[in-house]
Amino acid sequence: MESKGIVMILILIDLSDHFYGYSTNIPWEFQGAPSRSLSILYLVYGPLFWLNKFIGFNSLALLYIARLQLILSYICIAEWSSRFLTSSKQEGTKSIFFIFSSYITWVYQSHTFSNSLETQLLLISLSIIQILRLQSKLKNPSKSNVTVSLLAIITSIGIFNRITFIFFLIGPSIFLLKHFWKFKSSAISFLVFFTITSFTLIYYDTKISESTEWVITPWNNFIYNKDPENLAQHGLHPYYTHLLINLPQLIGPLIIPLFFKNRFMKSTPFLSIVSGLSLLSIIPHQELRFLIPLVPLVCMCIDFKTMMRPSRVELAMKIWVVFNLVFGLIMGSLHQRGVLVTLDHLRETEFHGVQIWWKTYKPPSYILQNPNLTISEIENIHNTTEDHLIDLMGEDVSKLTHVLAQFNETLLITSSSSIGYIERLNKTFNIQKIWDYKYHLDLDHFDFNDKRTFNLGIEVYNITQLI
Repeated sequence: MESKGIVMILILIDLSDHFYGYSTNIPWEFQGAPSRSLSILYLVYGPLFWLNKFIGFNSLALLYIARLQLILSYICIAEWSSRFLTSSKQEGTKSIFFIFSSYITWVYQSHTFSNSLETQLLLISLSIIQILRLQSKLKNPSKSNVTVSLLAIITSIGIFNRITFIFFLIGPSIFLLKHFWKFKSSAISFLVFFTITSFTLIYYDTKISESTEWVITPWNNFIYNKDPENLAQHGLHPYYTHLLINLPQLIGPLIIPLFFKNRFMKSTPFLSIVSGLSLLSIIPHQELRFLIPLVPLVCMCIDFKTMMRPSRVELAMKIWVVFNLVFGLIMGSLHQRGVLVTLDHLRETEFHGVQIWWKTYKPPSYILQNPNLTISEIENIHNTTEDHLIDLMGEDVSKLTHVLAQFNETLLITSSSSIGYIERLNKTFNIQKIWDYKYHLDLDHFDFNDKRTFNLGIEVYNITQLI
């Protein structure tokens, strides 16, 4: 399945293992030489997980509370940053309208992705840079040292959260370098606080990972991603993918006023858009979510004055509303929705046994709240445990048949779009559908020769061997 390289793994699952001892499918970023900082997860979600020890929400409810935490903080930061990053109160109001009416806000900023946190850190960083642009006019550099120190701390956290964070700051750093050149003490303050913050994160990452060597996650991430073979495992894309495919999916009709005679081209947000988009496009692995931090910046740089005619502006606004309603419904309410619902159903029914997930996104198994669960992929299947989750993702039907043959009885969880494959299995196994959920959409396996691949839903089958 192509989505194997673009699965958006919920980054809470590693914390559930640390706090509650649940069996979880740990993302590759946290295995071996970790390339993503666990300290950041503890910093953002740790208080919530600790507090829940006393409250006792179930795992799915805890996920939704974590999402609520993210969206509330994003709303506050977007509102605050728009005051600094726009040229007037009117422009700020316009920006807030577009930010909060974007489906990216409803769908992606409320998800526990590292990209969601990256967006918030970027807005704070760019706002601080904008403040420094104003402080550069002052003769007393000491007034900017506190501001610079805060920027250093946020920049370090942003890089340890995602190494690509620095891409978005390269364009606006023109103003930062001018400030450092004018006030040398500010540059020293930045280096000191950046170093202190980075060493603190390195120390706690090493301690949490129980490693005998220093764990420097941005360096590990760089080493991993500079190897083309590693990137190929996640999917390789043409260099134009971000610009011509991903960005239009994120901002729809706003792409025209963004690039057509835009008078904000020298603004801090626009420079961040240019450097972020350009440098991310150099990397051959290009997922749509990598561009999420650009969306609020785009909303701050929309220039309708160049479109002249009010009728054109009105048309653009209507298309914007329809665009976000459609994508919000598809991506926010239907796409792979049934994965979480099915996991919660299995938790509520206290299912014990073997469950095979096929042609779905990776199931975040901590939802099951089962500390005795064995988790396998095709390379390391064991058939000696009672509670066993096997994630086959996009393996072909022959691999599925091979795995099913190793168990006398198992559950098969798959999208309703796979009905054609299920019918072929009838010749080899006894198949009984025992549960389904209709509001699930699989966008990864459409086949125009078989209309059933467009079926909505996710289904749970009981599979036993033919006698």
